[in-house]
Amino acid sequence: MDIHSDLLKKTLLKTSNIAYEMLEVFNTKENNIRQVHEDAISSILLKNIAKLSEKGIFVKTKSLEVNEGKTGIDFDIWIGEDDKKYIRFVVQAKSFGNNTSVDKKYKIDEEQCDKIIKFAKTNHTAFPLYFLYQYINDKKLKTNHFSFLEDFENEHSSITFTSALNIQKQISENKLKFSEIHENDFESNWKNDIYKLFEKSKENIGLPLYLLHDISPSKIEKFQNLISTKKNSLGFFFFFFFEDFPFEIHNITSKQIEEKYGENNSESEFNFKNIIIINDDFKTIRERNRKIDEILK
Repeated sequence: MDIHSDLLKKTLLKTSNIAYEMLEVFNTKENNIRQVHEDAISSILLKNIAKLSEKGIFVKTKSLEVNEGKTGIDFDIWIGEDDKKYIRFVVQAKSFGNNTSVDKKYKIDEEQCDKIIKFAKTNHTAFPLYFLYQYINDKKLKTNHFSFLEDFENEHSSITFTSALNIQKQISENKLKFSEIHENDFESNWKNDIYKLFEKSKENIGLPLYLLHDISPSKIEKFQNLISTKKNSLGFFFFFFFEDFPFEIHNITSKQIEEKYGENNSESEFNFKNIIIINDDFKTIRERNRKIDEILK
């Protein structure tokens, strides 16, 4: 997964840098220029992910042109390996408007949030996320919220992600500030343990988009096996204190995903604005590299 992960990380970092510039609020006595709307940022994200296909990774992105108000779901994202097994995210994107302070609140619709969680919880078919778009003008942003990331720069905060269960909790407690959603109270430095977000899905954890580069079905399975081992060793007390890790590995191909989810049913309660399928297809890459090595010998 190293090749796939590195390319995806670079793409997500590039997207964040572009979004940071586009989301800047330029407000002076002479000029009052509002930032771009969330659909524009989503389009940039889709375009940059689609360009991964030029680098040997199978990517399928498609706009399904559905009314967001009906579904509450902007992205249906599938991440796979060797086109045999996939994990799935359903994502609602939300812009911070023209706020630039960590102490300002997002405006997030409770019904939309409940709807995306309802869909995701059906047979654990997907994990529900929020993508948050913002321009935060705060010199202490890293110190106060992202100190666990050695390579963090303010530009990386332009697109963050968090569990929809975290958002649901913040809505119920009337706590929707950037600082509250992205509390990130980690006890130690970050060790690429992105799965803490999913293991503690109701915690105040909000992370830069590029950290999604490390997600894969095989690593999800590895983490699930670790949790299963804990269950066996801790018995009843594990079940009392820990929830099941909220992912299902889908044994499906990209073609089957597109056939099943690539067209929206107007009568369905749940539709999606955009679908993204990313499959590293390393068997093809390895075979291609083997042939190149043979030629060069």
